[in-house]
Parts: sequence; C-alpha cells; structure tokens
Amino acid sequence: MQSAAAAWSGIAVRTGVADGLLSLIRVGDLLVINGTVVELAGMTALQNVTAYEIMSRGNIVTAIQLKTGDLGTACSAAGEAYEGLLVTMQNAEVVSSAGACDAMINDGSSETLLSIGTGAQVMSITGIVYYLDSRY
Repeated sequence: MQSAAAAWSGIAVRTGVADGLLSLIRVGDLLVINGTVVELAGMTALQNVTAYEIMSRGNIVTAIQLKTGDLGTACSAAGEAYEGLLVTMQNAEVVSSAGACDAMINDGSSETLLSIGTGAQVMSITGIVYYLDSRY
C-alpha cells in the first residue's frame, strides 16, 4: 500500500483470500484500511485487516526511482524507508550470483540483491521491495 512516490510512503499489507480483500482491490485503488501493524521477519507490515473502504479507483501508481545503492543489501534506515513500496532501478549490471534466483546487481552506486535469474544487464526492473533474512 503506497500513497506517494516517496520514501516512507507506504506499508506492506498481508491479507488472505478468506477476508475477501484480495478479490476486490486493484492496482490504482485508493484505500482506507484498519489492521494491526506487525514486524514479520524484520519487515513492517499491516495484517489482520478488520475493515477497509475503497475510496476511489483508477489512480495512477508511480514507482519510486532508486539507485541500487539507495537500497543496499543489509538492514538499514535507508533501505527500510522503501519496504513494501513499488520501486524501479535502471541500468544495473549483475555482478555476482547469490543463489538459484538471487543475484547481486550494481548500477554504479553500490550493490543490492535482486531475486531473479542471472544475466549480463538489467535495463530496468520494477517491483515491490521485500525484506527477509536480514537483507533486501
């Protein structure tokens, strides 16, 4: 859930199919949600949704433009500012493989971890910042 293309502007929402919320919302919906703020494996999230209201639909969602060094890999205030937010990184090179689907990428500002197959160049990637096991 994100209210602007800026750091600290949103929160991850953990919900299930049983509460009906997933079947009703779409990208671009403006929502008011009541729930419980929790830390899940170090990532701040909203869960146990008790009420929600769709205020409007069809709003433009803009990803935050980041450098790989803005996010980094370790737990930091700089990286935490983007947890659960839609971000875009451009012109990053895969500098090492950290597992079957994980790769370290660098756009010249510093490395960050990307969960994707390895390749030579990432022209642009857009996705939600996720934190798990002490890394982004």
